[in-house]
Amino acid sequence: METGDSQEKVSQYKGALASYLKSLQYEEDGFTYYMIANLYDQTLKDKKKAATYFKKFISSASASKATNNKQYLDYARVRLDEISKSSK
Repeated sequence: METGDSQEKVSQYKGALASYLKSLQYEEDGFTYYMIANLYDQTLKDKKKAATYFKKFISSASASKATNNKQYLDYARVRLDEISKSSK
């Protein structure tokens, strides 16, 4: 996931996406879903894929009951709701 974050910082968005997706092959990490969702939402402007990954993040974060993800979880829920409303 660190490679994807570094690539994203230097505007290598497609490389960052590939790195995030590759990291999921080794370890299914809920926060990686969040990073992918945010990349699709804010940078790549693909709201449908963003919604898919926000849902995966919400599901994994809710299942883990980790309190340190609360602000990200709240944001993901709000964005998912906004994306859903705008696609109707």
